[in-house]
Amino acid sequence: PVSEIIEVTSFTVNLPKVTVMEKNISVMLLNSFAPLTSARPTIDGMVPVGGMHIYPPIALPTDMQKFLDEAEHGAIYFSLGSNVESKDMPPAYLKIFLDVFRTMKQRVLWKFENESITNLPPNVMVKKWMPQSDILAHPNVRAFITHGGLLGTQEGVYHAVPMLGMPIYCDQHLN
Repeated sequence: PVSEIIEVTSFTVNLPKVTVMEKNISVMLLNSFAPLTSARPTIDGMVPVGGMHIYPPIALPTDMQKFLDEAEHGAIYFSLGSNVESKDMPPAYLKIFLDVFRTMKQRVLWKFENESITNLPPNVMVKKWMPQSDILAHPNVRAFITHGGLLGTQEGVYHAVPMLGMPIYCDQHLN
C-alpha cells in the first residue's frame, strides 16, 4: 500500500508496518468539539480534542485594538480562511461587498491579502493576516463572516459570536 511506500521513503528508523501499527492503537485523538458534534458512539481511547487550539486571548496589535475599541456600533470579522484568498474574489463580488460595507454603521475587519486595495470604505480595515481567535474574543465583535472551516467554526462557537457561513470547499456541510 501507499502508506508503506511513504514509511520506507520518509523514515530512517525501522518502524513496524502501518498495517501492524493500526491494529495496536491505544489512543485516537478526534478533532471533535461537543457543542458542534452530534451524538455518536465511541470506545475507550477515543479522546475529543476539538477546540484545544483555542487559547486565552492576548492583546491585539495596536491598530486593530483601537479599531475595535472605537467600534461604537460593533464590528464584523470577515475571513475566508487560509486556503481561499479574498484578493482572488471576482471583481463584481468584491464590489458588492465593498458597497454593502460602505452602507453599514459597523466596522469590518477583513482578512484580505492585498492591503493596497483601492476604494476601501473608512469603516473597513484589511490585513493580510489577523489573529482570528483574539479578534473573536473582543466584546465589540458582533458577527463573523466565515467560509465555515472546522477550526474557525470552533473558535466562533467558543467565543459565542454569531456566524454567517459562505461555504466554499467540501467539508463545510459537517460544520
